Amino acid sequence: MDPVNAFIKEFQGIEGMVYQLLLAGKEKEALRSVDGLSKEYKIKCVFHLGFGVINNKKLPEREKCIEVILSSNLNQGAAAEIHKLYAGLYAGFKKSKRWTFSKFVPYSISRLSNELTIDGRKISIDDFSYYADIDMTSTVPKLQVILFVNPDIAELVSVKVPTKEPTKEPITEPITEPITEPITEPITEPTKEPTKEPITEPTKEPTKEPIPLLKPKGSHIWHMLMAATGEHAIMEYINHVEIRILPEEAKDNIVPLKDLVIDVEKIKQFAHIGYKVYNCKRCDRDSNHVTVSKCCEGTYYCGVVCQRADWAVHKPVHV
Repeated sequence: MDPVNAFIKEFQGIEGMVYQLLLAGKEKEALRSVDGLSKEYKIKCVFHLGFGVINNKKLPEREKCIEVILSSNLNQGAAAEIHKLYAGLYAGFKKSKRWTFSKFVPYSISRLSNELTIDGRKISIDDFSYYADIDMTSTVPKLQVILFVNPDIAELVSVKVPTKEPTKEPITEPITEPITEPITEPITEPTKEPTKEPITEPTKEPTKEPIPLLKPKGSHIWHMLMAATGEHAIMEYINHVEIRILPEEAKDNIVPLKDLVIDVEKIKQFAHIGYKVYNCKRCDRDSNHVTVSKCCEGTYYCGVVCQRADWAVHKPVHV
């Protein structure tokens, strides 16, 4: 059996136990059960479980509902698997009041205020900035991003990528002694040249060291990047991220990381002219993250639970 389908079948067998663990506040145990199952079937995606909150909203009909966000953890190889996994879980649980599923960690303004604490130091999105350029070589225009990290937190969230020393080529040509011809001309006294002033070498400017390239330590940098724009946008519209320490002279010419979502939106509009994203009228999750169905003109829902909960409000204008 296909690993994704096998995982879905096994999950349906343990979902009651996982639900009860979450209901009892034992989130770590519940997550271990799901992660253990995903490792057994070599599922690449990461599972984020949220209890009683859907798309950062508390809705009465979802008070005891679990939202499972299927995340690639920014692994491009997991994207196709996530779509397939989501389709199977959505079909199996679309009428469930206990479970709801979505793809990729969404962008949320509230997540921008999230802080991480590493070795007693609080880290926020304000510790990061960026520079972006557009790559027009791919089929769909994408962003190339240089992510700058404030120097005072660089060692907490990243490590330097070692630079390769240039290799010196060995001398392969044979060394030959110069041939000296016998002196036939008469020896004359050399004429004395007038004394010249000593030539002074121009002072060399100190060479600036290149800004070191960094690689993430743990997942802290990726969490901040996902908070700034959402996981789906990173997977679809950013094809290169380079991480460097923010140089002192560049502080006035870079953009705060929380503004990256503005550049992403511009790329979306440019890349998909006429492409529309539809939102569930009740929970506001969009069609990049969940399957939505049209109820009537301009009104869409992600499933039966949201449609029924919103019916009293929608009924008077339903056409």
